[in-house]
Amino acid sequence: MRGLRILLKGAVFLLPLTLWSSHCSAGEAPSKEERIENILKRFPNADTNGDGTLSQDELRTLREKVRERKGEKRNALPKPDLANVKYGPHERNVLDLWKAESEKPTPLAIYIHGGDSLEVTNVR
Repeated sequence: MRGLRILLKGAVFLLPLTLWSSHCSAGEAPSKEERIENILKRFPNADTNGDGTLSQDELRTLREKVRERKGEKRNALPKPDLANVKYGPHERNVLDLWKAESEKPTPLAIYIHGGDSLEVTNVR
């Protein structure tokens, strides 16, 4: 009798879990074709030959253009007014400062990013 109670309690726990996991799998990732269709909707000019689909060459060209634009944006920062100013004892405790061009006092905004510091540097 005790074993049956444990079995029933387990079933009561597992049934909602099973239903939840099957619900989650219903939102599966889109297929390759669906992803390509979505890319075409977002970037209609990528279809250079106008056939309504994206070939592998068109996808490759689009990917390269997007990467170039990201690189341009990443490197588009002006030089800082003060670079690598130490603010702490560790060698990596440095910051860059860009001063606002203004004749009157201006507010200061500080953005601190603490993630992925083992591999990322402030080198552009």
